[in-house]
Amino acid sequence: MKITDFKQLVCFIGEALGEHCEVVLQDCSKGCIEMIVNGHISGRKAGAPLTDLAKRIIKNNDWKKQDYITGYEGRTLDGKLLRSSTFFIKDSGKLVGMLCINYDTSHYSRISELILSLGGLAMSGKPVLIGNEHDSKKETFTNNIEDSFTSIVRNLYGNEMPDNFTQEDRLNIIGYLEEKEIFEIKSAISYIAPKLKCSESSVYRYLSKVRKERKAAILNDSF
Repeated sequence: MKITDFKQLVCFIGEALGEHCEVVLQDCSKGCIEMIVNGHISGRKAGAPLTDLAKRIIKNNDWKKQDYITGYEGRTLDGKLLRSSTFFIKDSGKLVGMLCINYDTSHYSRISELILSLGGLAMSGKPVLIGNEHDSKKETFTNNIEDSFTSIVRNLYGNEMPDNFTQEDRLNIIGYLEEKEIFEIKSAISYIAPKLKCSESSVYRYLSKVRKERKAAILNDSF
């Protein structure tokens, strides 16, 4: 079985479900998107890296316990809420790819706001969430290292990026990037260092500290 055998199916699902539904074929051997239809929803293209959730699924071998997961929450870089589902493509006991469907629910939020406003009811200003807000199967969609860095900084500081990062700031950001396995990408450190206004050797030191602390925490939890 080849991952490319599913390309026609991706086109069919994308066309059948329409422009509000993004369909993604991910190649686990390459660690990136093989094909995407309606990519305008998340802003991603073929060649974009696997999501944080996809990496966790591979790392934790979750795909061995089930054939698919449905109805979990996804978030685009600009905060758009998606309802997502993933089918695991297996061959001879190995995970070769994932077929993902991400449905844009933002239009439902706009309709809800309109209906409530017509009824004289005020919205809280928060988006209408579908599913469990605290579900561990949350996914963030990024197109590259820059997107991941921007997403993390925005989550930490909003739209006001600090002029100067403290050591604690850098450790926090590097910690989140490490969770997303961004440092597995070859050019990650050379990109991140100038963004954090420090040298590449400093990023290596921060990363080493983050990994040591996490390893110690895992060892402590095991006792």
